[in-house]
Amino acid sequence: MTASQMFRIPIEQVSKERRFQAKSINFGLMYGRGARSLAVQLGVSEEESKELLERYFRQYHRVKSWLDGVARDAVRRGYSTTLGGRKRYYEKVTPDDPNYERQISYIERQGKNTPIQGTSADMTKMALVYMRERIRKEGLSSVPIHTVHDEVVVEAEEKEAERTAKIVKEEMVRAGEELLKKVPVKVDVVISDIWEH
Repeated sequence: MTASQMFRIPIEQVSKERRFQAKSINFGLMYGRGARSLAVQLGVSEEESKELLERYFRQYHRVKSWLDGVARDAVRRGYSTTLGGRKRYYEKVTPDDPNYERQISYIERQGKNTPIQGTSADMTKMALVYMRERIRKEGLSSVPIHTVHDEVVVEAEEKEAERTAKIVKEEMVRAGEELLKKVPVKVDVVISDIWEH
């Protein structure tokens, strides 16, 4: 949808390349990625990369306002917060520091990243607690064994797999909905005899 809106083409005409470009911008913004870094990833000139970012922000102007605001707040307050209430503190910098501009850029990038990635981590941690409590309550032997970003891998006996999958989905949605009030929370669950990332 983002590629369709950015490039003003119907969704069914979005090429793999256009989808990759839009996805790179979406995810790159979480990491404070700028035009130069994006150009390298997409294999385009820095000018083309700037134009792609401008198109994105014309389409999603509130995203830019929000990102700019959280970056400024991080510098001003000296910390960023997640929706779960955790704080990430930054070293204080003064204008007389020879690395002042670089340090401010770092804080701004982290100020954009922390509310997004940190909130995702909050939701994953909450989901792990909810899953484990419910699995125990329902007398299952299933065990969450690890996470990869916002993915949780749960080991279950074959006879408990369907029930465990239902619990995982419901508890991940529950955790997401506790923090995300305006965005629908969607969770995909896969049952497999091997871990497929």
